[in-house]
Amino acid sequence: MNTKDFSKCELVSILEAIELSTNCWSEEHLRQLMVRTKELVGADYSICALGTVPQRGGAEVLSLINGDYPEEWVGIYTKEDLYKIDPVVRFHGRFCGTQLWGDTFRRYTDAEAKQVINRASDFGLYYGISSGVSIPDTDIASIFSFGGAKDIFTDRQKKVVDVVTLHLHKAFVRICREKVESMVEMGGEGPALEQSLQ
Repeated sequence: MNTKDFSKCELVSILEAIELSTNCWSEEHLRQLMVRTKELVGADYSICALGTVPQRGGAEVLSLINGDYPEEWVGIYTKEDLYKIDPVVRFHGRFCGTQLWGDTFRRYTDAEAKQVINRASDFGLYYGISSGVSIPDTDIASIFSFGGAKDIFTDRQKKVVDVVTLHLHKAFVRICREKVESMVEMGGEGPALEQSLQ
């Protein structure tokens, strides 16, 4: 992280988010941390999910923690398994790192992707930024999304999300350790979980 990229106030907020993530041991704590990170990047909404990676088959959501996405949209999204066609999830199923939604939407232009994009926009989710981290040697990954109605997401927000995502991921895996361990055992990969928590 190049500290010259951020103001002193931003650096303090980033360090506070990192510190809070090390003391995050419950879903409620992570939910609060997602909301705090959302405020740090100027988004309206935040959500995160941990699951198997769709591109490798057998996609499954292990845990979903809603920071403050509209509940009606989360209900529709989960009931209809829209993560299977969501362009953001599809992107992070193939690539780790941070991506502006606009860049993702330009990459996925099929009818299913457009359907998810249009339905999300009905709930004020026009623009956003997401980041994903995978557990090495497994099919398990986390996705952190921050969205809203205004086009305020730039490389600046991307840098902030880049810095905090790995810490959010470690907290998420720690909270969902039992679910992750059972998935790792099914895949026969032992040390991957311990490596992801270090």
